[in-house]
Amino acid sequence: MQGNNGSGIHAGGQRGEAWQAEVERYTLELVRINSQSPGPGENAVAEKILELLRADDAEGRLADAYDEIGLDALPDDAPYHRQNAYAFVRGASPQTIVLLGHFDVVGVDDYGALRDFAFDPEALSQGEALARLIAITPGLGDDLAAHPGDWLLGRGVVDMKSGVAANIAVLRRIVALKRAGRLPISALLLATPDEENESAGVLQGVRLLLRLREQHILDYLGAINTDYTTALYPGDLHR
Repeated sequence: MQGNNGSGIHAGGQRGEAWQAEVERYTLELVRINSQSPGPGENAVAEKILELLRADDAEGRLADAYDEIGLDALPDDAPYHRQNAYAFVRGASPQTIVLLGHFDVVGVDDYGALRDFAFDPEALSQGEALARLIAITPGLGDDLAAHPGDWLLGRGVVDMKSGVAANIAVLRRIVALKRAGRLPISALLLATPDEENESAGVLQGVRLLLRLREQHILDYLGAINTDYTTALYPGDLHR
């Protein structure tokens, strides 16, 4: 399944490369968490993002490598008290790039009898579950046949946990550059809940960005939003 409901993605490219494998692994870990919005799973995935950012690499400990990392609470957000996840890495310049994404997802009613598989990409991509998914998803069988082994299926893979996973991988590379003394500018990852509902996460995220700009004297160059976009119809060049 592919589209704005974030149900699947065609990996393509050189699948065996380390970068692809890293982003795919992070994507799987994020997708396994049911973060339907609004709901308690949104906080669970925010915690997972921080866990992935802090995980040690081959060069050693990453947990202490960020100038600032943590959770930022949404105001007046009962009963779930959701939080943004963020991490800031200071380079040689206060000029800063923001890596932006949301980690909540829509519901799974469109999966029908397969709703219990929606957050389990491995189970959804094989056997009877896959056959049933093909039967209810127009065009999926043809896509799978055209690119066998290159699809990852599940709620939120496209919209947009693979995008957040890419941001995590990028920021970890940025930390490595900092440790090597080769980071010319600064970088900030911001991951938000509630995009599929009322955008409360990114609204609080703006307040966080303003606070960090003042505290660290930053000059924001811009933001890279890794959400997924596609053609609205075959041949659409404007979507």
